Amino acid sequence: MASSHVKSVSGVRQRDVREVPRSRARGQGRALWQSQSGGGGGGSSGRATGGSSMRRAPDGAVCALALALALACARPAGPAFSGYSLPQDYDRSQSPAAFTKAGPPLEVKLRARVVDVLTINEFQSDLSVDMVLYRRWLEPRVSLQQPLEPGRYYALEPRDSALLWTPDLYVMGVRHFSSRDDEMAVRHLRLLYGGYLEHIIRATIVMKCSFDFRPYPFDVQECNMDFMSPLQTTEEQRLSWYDEARPVGFYGRPQAASQLLPQYEVVLTHCPAAFTTPHVSGNVSSLRLWLLLRRDVRAPLLELYLPTGLFVCMSWGSFLVRPAMVPGRMVLLVTTLLSLVTLFESSR
Repeated sequence: MASSHVKSVSGVRQRDVREVPRSRARGQGRALWQSQSGGGGGGSSGRATGGSSMRRAPDGAVCALALALALACARPAGPAFSGYSLPQDYDRSQSPAAFTKAGPPLEVKLRARVVDVLTINEFQSDLSVDMVLYRRWLEPRVSLQQPLEPGRYYALEPRDSALLWTPDLYVMGVRHFSSRDDEMAVRHLRLLYGGYLEHIIRATIVMKCSFDFRPYPFDVQECNMDFMSPLQTTEEQRLSWYDEARPVGFYGRPQAASQLLPQYEVVLTHCPAAFTTPHVSGNVSSLRLWLLLRRDVRAPLLELYLPTGLFVCMSWGSFLVRPAMVPGRMVLLVTTLLSLVTLFESSR
């Protein structure tokens, strides 16, 4: 009989029919030919009268029948992948909302974790951060071959990720968005309990900030990011945060609200509810995240204001020098002035 086994080709599992052993096929052909010719005696007379052409006919018929049965059994209902399957008419360009056609908009949940604040450029008014973004949505078209337990997930391979629909992501207020493509990259798609898909990506984001130094050194700089899906309107898709206490936080320290840097204290906060943003494709759902940069007052006080006050006090020493000693007074005042200029230049 024909047997089949599963092998993976370009990320899609297909059935491959093994070749029927020739000895077994010949034995089955002789048995079938003998039954049709009426047993042992009739079989010998049939072989004498029919010649070699009658011996080849059963072999071809049995092989064709076995191949047809194997192909019929190997025909799947839809594309089969490692651990899950999709319907035959699955289209990765269509969202689950378009698949259901009737019902509420697709809800895509978002979580943001800041790994590190890389650079703060006050001259170009931008901020570079290393972030991990999580997105989760319900995909009713995916059926698992084995049910998952609550709290468990099934990780997909990168080649399988290219075959599934994922929501687009656009970040307003960002100058540069790059994902790492080396072996240390974090870009995963996994199946969760209840038919949910979760996409995880690690990226370096350069966001612009409107720096205002007028209240220096008590200034607080505000940098915001708006996450949206411009290809899906509010009638098709809505964004919301993960159902947890702090959907926005620091990686490895999700409950921490701030991180200390040499000159700033970085505070993460977010808008708890989604809002609507006008776009060329229509009104889209958006979520906002803020990074607040609170300057550490101790650094400018110790490095700038205290030395300046000391130099000013030193300049008052010129009043203790007799007016007739002009060179001595000039040396003291000029030295103090040059020291202040150097201090101001270094602070900038």
